[in-house]
Amino acid sequence: MSKYFLGLIIVILILTTFLFIGSNLSEKKQEPSPSSKGDSKNIKVNQLDLIHNGSNYRINWEQVAIPKNIILGTNLDEKKTAETLFSENQCKVLTNGGFYTESDNYIGLLYIDGKKLSNESSDPLFNGVFYITNAGDPGIGSGVPLTQIKYAVQSGPILVRYRTYQKLKLASDQGARRIVIALTDKKAVYFMAVFDPNSTYLGPLLTDLPEIVKKFAEGKNLSFTDALNLDGGSHSAFLTPGVSLDELSPIGSYLCARDQN
Repeated sequence: MSKYFLGLIIVILILTTFLFIGSNLSEKKQEPSPSSKGDSKNIKVNQLDLIHNGSNYRINWEQVAIPKNIILGTNLDEKKTAETLFSENQCKVLTNGGFYTESDNYIGLLYIDGKKLSNESSDPLFNGVFYITNAGDPGIGSGVPLTQIKYAVQSGPILVRYRTYQKLKLASDQGARRIVIALTDKKAVYFMAVFDPNSTYLGPLLTDLPEIVKKFAEGKNLSFTDALNLDGGSHSAFLTPGVSLDELSPIGSYLCARDQN
């Protein structure tokens, strides 16, 4: 009889062990990646991992084929979270816009629906303006005629100009998550987040960014005519239905592309 009970106990222990191991494996399979939303099982995530100068970087991106669906908004007064802005505006993709100062003043031009909310900056670092014309065409340039513009936000530096990838020289440079907006020869707009997959607020040096964008374009067989760096690091955000790269500090302005259907 004692042998019977001993055997029964051993069988129970073995079954319990298998159930415990199976449960742990199931939980590990369900853990989302650092940049993916937990409920995005059936949502396509545009993602590419690449190596540059010995460092691993991840790029999440979203293409906007109809640029007239892009809106530019302000956020310094209300300081809403990017997640709230994404939801309220029913965005397909949302990123931060340009830079702002510690005293909550926008750096450079900010122009929305006929209202000039901030003047141009002469700082050579912020040498680019992303804009949408009244006709719905996108552009990146160093100066724009505001009479023809619906939205415009100044940022920088320019990473690609007239298909030429720029060589950046900075007095100081630190690695941080980067947000990039780029235009193709077919007038499509690409929003990109470039970051360290192991620590999503970190990323490449700014001086490395043009070459990283070039590698991405070559890998996806794209032809970028122009590209511009937006605010990055802790003040940056990149959200799609399947990706949530949230900000640590409020984003000052935002770009939102609504559903294109």
